[in-house]
Amino acid sequence: MRVASSAAFIFAAAMLGMVAGCREQAGQAQGAAAPSADAKDSSRSITAVYPKAAHVGEPFQKQPNGNSAISVTGYGLTARDVIFWDGKPLKTVFGNPRWITAEIPSALLIAPKHVEIVVSDPANPASDRLRTDFEVLSPENTSR
Repeated sequence: MRVASSAAFIFAAAMLGMVAGCREQAGQAQGAAAPSADAKDSSRSITAVYPKAAHVGEPFQKQPNGNSAISVTGYGLTARDVIFWDGKPLKTVFGNPRWITAEIPSALLIAPKHVEIVVSDPANPASDRLRTDFEVLSPENTSR
């Protein structure tokens, strides 16, 4: 029997703890980025990403190690899916078929930019690549 490390357990518990607030907010227009519709299988989709934006250097959904966390809701998500940040795989935690989260290292939030968020199964090249957007805003930009 494999025992999870305490750090992994804390990370997963923190991610699960944030789902209560994210479930309400993820479906609201103000907190949800509009996903693109390029999925091959209509039973798999992204319905929201929370948050949809953050300011440079400001952590969000702060984790015990100081990094941020992003929450993706949708349909047909699997335990094999990984959240990618502009092509970089993130440490992803599967909550259930409608919710996954990932830790975002603070080094990815150091400059303003548009980020493509992709959810896919990296072990299965035929899997759908579900896409949505995230914005890292400059400190002076207050439109979230």
